[in-house]
Amino acid sequence: MTECQFDSVSELLDFLAVDLENPLDSRYARFATRFILVDTPEEYNVLLNWLRNHCDIVLNLADFCSGDDVFPMLSGVLATLDVMEKDATACIVGVSEFMRLVPEKVKSFFSKLFERETAKNRRIYLPLFRGRELLSQLLEGYDRVIYKETPDVLSVKVFSNQLKDIELTVAPFAQRKVQSGVKLLNGVRELFTLWSNQSNVQRSTCFWLKTEFAGIV
Repeated sequence: MTECQFDSVSELLDFLAVDLENPLDSRYARFATRFILVDTPEEYNVLLNWLRNHCDIVLNLADFCSGDDVFPMLSGVLATLDVMEKDATACIVGVSEFMRLVPEKVKSFFSKLFERETAKNRRIYLPLFRGRELLSQLLEGYDRVIYKETPDVLSVKVFSNQLKDIELTVAPFAQRKVQSGVKLLNGVRELFTLWSNQSNVQRSTCFWLKTEFAGIV
């Protein structure tokens, strides 16, 4: 996996604006998907706001959950992309959390996305919060990635002193004793809803996810 790194989120946004009209090279011109890595809640919030303002459609994975504790139907996300106008742009929100919980479930989804060409969709943006290692693992083994035939993963440089810990506890039950500063999430849909607004994470950094899937994530 190759990365194109930027010194700041504003430089990244400038690049995205230029890339939309004048792709960097043939790889960027051919393939639609842009994987974007950021590591701080503040940068993620700025990026997400920009994408909401510039994309024709924003797909929140929470909207593809058929119940409070049901994982998103990724086939529904792909179906939505299929019916979009080919000149349209889309942003998919919440993918990094899906990667963290059940990476195997997103493998085929990713394979379809990174092969997706601009003949189908002009741009598809995947903002990923602290997803570098998981993304690298998911893209391993794909020839197009190995031979650098697809666009670089875009990222913002981060320094360790910028990072703050974010703690997520996953369990099949609620907290027995409510702890101050810990936000309870009832079901996976609430987790994906949380990440559709990154300011939620800026307000709280400790989360307890109650889900029947605790044994497999």
